[in-house]
Amino acid sequence: MAEYRETKARKLFELFGGVTKLATELGVSKSVISRWDSEAYRGNHGHVPTHYNIKIMERAKALGLDIHAVSQCLDEHICPCCKRPLEPGMTIDKRYLRTVLAGMGA
Repeated sequence: MAEYRETKARKLFELFGGVTKLATELGVSKSVISRWDSEAYRGNHGHVPTHYNIKIMERAKALGLDIHAVSQCLDEHICPCCKRPLEPGMTIDKRYLRTVLAGMGA
């Protein structure tokens, strides 16, 4: 029997009300979302792919979810402004991110 472990992906599933609801909100299949928590060869080992970060944050805001809790489930490897991957060693300025989210009405 597999041991239960709390992952960022599972926490995000809970916040959105399940894998199916999150998949519907993002416009992708349930199997794509399920793979995020899979330890299998094509799985993402509990991490949310960073190219979904912006869309997840937009949908979370539209649904009235806790933006801070949702953001804690995401790895910060994309720029919230231009949506491009950050170079290794670069980080997001948290104050700037709050400004961007405020512009979204967060």
